[in-house]
Amino acid sequence: MSAGYPDPSSSLYQSQVKVKKAETDLVIDQLHEVFLTLGKDKISVSKFEKRLEDIRHKWDEIKKAQPQVKSDVEPIQANESDRIKKDIEKFAGKVRNYKMDIRKRSFFKYATGSEAAYKDLDTVAADLSGLRKECEKQYELASIFEFPQVYIARVKV
Repeated sequence: MSAGYPDPSSSLYQSQVKVKKAETDLVIDQLHEVFLTLGKDKISVSKFEKRLEDIRHKWDEIKKAQPQVKSDVEPIQANESDRIKKDIEKFAGKVRNYKMDIRKRSFFKYATGSEAAYKDLDTVAADLSGLRKECEKQYELASIFEFPQVYIARVKV
C-alpha cells in the first residue's frame, strides 16, 4: 500500500476499517447533504459531487474487501501470535531467573564492602535497564496482538 496507509493484511488496517466504518459513512452522507443544499442555492458543486462519488465507491470497495482480507490474514496472525506468546513466556522466565539470581549478588553481603557493592549495583542497574527495554518491546507486541493481559500475568514478578 502507498506511504501513510497501513498494509491491508495488518490487524491495524482491520481495526481502522472496523472503527471508522460508521464515522466515514456519516461524513460522506453529510457532505452529500451539504452538496444538495448548495445545489439548491445554485452554487456549482458538480466537480465536488463527482469526487465524493469516487470516494464513496472506493470506501465501499474497502468495506467489502475487509472481511476477505481478515479471513486471509487470520492464519498468519495466529502463527505470529503464538510465536509472540512463546517469546513472552521466555522473557518471563528470564525475569524470574534474574530475580532469583539477584538475591545471590555480592552487594547483599556486608563483607563485600561499599566499593565492590557499588560496582555490582551499577551492573545490576544496567541489566535492569535492558530488561525494562525488552519488557516494553514485549508489551507493545502483546498490545498489537490484543493480549496484553497475558503479558502482564506472565511477567508480574
